[in-house]
Amino acid sequence: VENGGTVTNASGYIGYASGSTGTATVTGTGSRWVINGILDVGRDGSGTLTVSNGGTISGATQALIGAYLGSSGAGTGTVTVTGAGSALYVYGTAWMGAGGTLTVEKGGYVRTAGVIFYGSGGTLNLLGDATNGRGVMEINYLYANSGTVNFNGGIVRARTNMSLFFDSVGMQTIG
Repeated sequence: VENGGTVTNASGYIGYASGSTGTATVTGTGSRWVINGILDVGRDGSGTLTVSNGGTISGATQALIGAYLGSSGAGTGTVTVTGAGSALYVYGTAWMGAGGTLTVEKGGYVRTAGVIFYGSGGTLNLLGDATNGRGVMEINYLYANSGTVNFNGGIVRARTNMSLFFDSVGMQTIG
């Protein structure tokens, strides 16, 4: 989706089936992908999603990144939100499975109810600096008893006052 275009559909599956490879890009100011259901990247195949240069994804009820519970466990999903004005809005939870990576950088923005790592988990990268912009994530909670969370110049904003905001966070790297 580019040049201010809009795509609307019930759900978005990228790299869903075993052996499949899928790539999707939403780029440019005003470019939008409206998903009225699940966003699933890399369940059993290889999926790559990039939101850049002011592109926006909205409406997803939940996001599944990487191998999902009950799947073969062989999936790899990579989601990158990069550049000022680029945004991913998920009304429910972003689920991070094995082989899943979510990177928010250089002014990119993600808003979701929360992030939950499951199985052997995935990787969440919040990156940036004052010169190139900081990746920003607004969440209610982060539950990561597995997986890796890398904070290197990115920003996490709590949307609510919860005692379990960071719960069972396993591996963290703050750089």
